[in-house]
Amino acid sequence: MANSVELNQIDRRYEACRVRNAAREARLRDDISQRGIQEPLLGTQHNAKFILLDGFKRWRSARRLGIESVPVRAMGEEDAMGIIMLMRAGRSLTLNILEEAHFIEQLIRTHGMTLAEIARQLQRSKAWVSMRRQLLGEIPPSVRRALQQGKFPVYSYLYTLRPFMRMNGTDTVAIERFVQQVAGQSLSLRDIELLADSYFRGPAPLRQAIDDGQWKWSLQQVKETLAQADMVSAFEQSVLQDLQQLMKLVARLVKHCHDARLVHPLFFAEASLLSTGLLAQQATFHQALEMLHARSRHA
Repeated sequence: MANSVELNQIDRRYEACRVRNAAREARLRDDISQRGIQEPLLGTQHNAKFILLDGFKRWRSARRLGIESVPVRAMGEEDAMGIIMLMRAGRSLTLNILEEAHFIEQLIRTHGMTLAEIARQLQRSKAWVSMRRQLLGEIPPSVRRALQQGKFPVYSYLYTLRPFMRMNGTDTVAIERFVQQVAGQSLSLRDIELLADSYFRGPAPLRQAIDDGQWKWSLQQVKETLAQADMVSAFEQSVLQDLQQLMKLVARLVKHCHDARLVHPLFFAEASLLSTGLLAQQATFHQALEMLHARSRHA
């Protein structure tokens, strides 16, 4: 059952755990101005204070519209159990993975819960919980701010940028530079994907243009190239795909060859045979690549 609480009695200590979305919040504010707040805000009740866990967009909208009190529903008196209950209902409340990660960090740091306790309470595996905590720790601070403020889509970070960082050995500085240039530009997920592919795997001029803030020019170049893709034969496309795969493998090998985990004698015996074969082809490969570059550079 929902009760009514004044805005100044609501504690927003967990607001940083939730991702903002300016466009969605504007639509919600318009709806509230016409119909009022239809869904109660969720949280926990501590004496005269209501600790807010879900409904921050509604709270901010109410404040801007001059609404003094809002409907709330308490999920108990303990914050930890309130967070657990909120995360259990995460699918219906559309919690994204970053928000889940923030709440897990709160349960560990603020409420002293272990990974095993959180996994048991959420009815999830320890790996599920651990992966989200690890995700939060690997995001560069400036990128995390852009994600939290809704200036860069969480989906694009997880499924476009993160694979570059994990698979291609891309450093976090490059990730931060890219996000800095395109954050807050209201780009579609597809446009971000095209720009990221150009930035991390494309030619140097495109990357430099994005670093210089000319992402519109870079995006136009990529789209014009894609528009002409039908003119490229299937064989030519296969060669381009081979070059792309080669770039990935070279970056990964450069990183892995220095890894301290390479210790087993059987590994080194096999690696010696393979590296000998590759080194024997080094001159031929280098010559072929230079010839291709010479034929291609005018384009």
